[in-house]
Amino acid sequence: MLELQGTYFTVKELASKLGITVVTLNYHIGRGTLKATKVGQTYLLCKEDVSKFLELKNLRFTKRPLINAKEELENG
Repeated sequence: MLELQGTYFTVKELASKLGITVVTLNYHIGRGTLKATKVGQTYLLCKEDVSKFLELKNLRFTKRPLINAKEELENG
């Protein structure tokens, strides 16, 4: 049985928090640049893995850098 520890987000939840599209997140999950755990038909993303991804990429998906999104993710 899979036992999850820590804070997890669905792809939809994370896309909303970061201000990017679900398609963009699915792209990175598919490429392996963003770790995700598949539970049934849903991918779950660990907060720590998302933080690492944001630090490594430091990309601009929207008008704000993702590094700022990382701070928002950690604060709420």
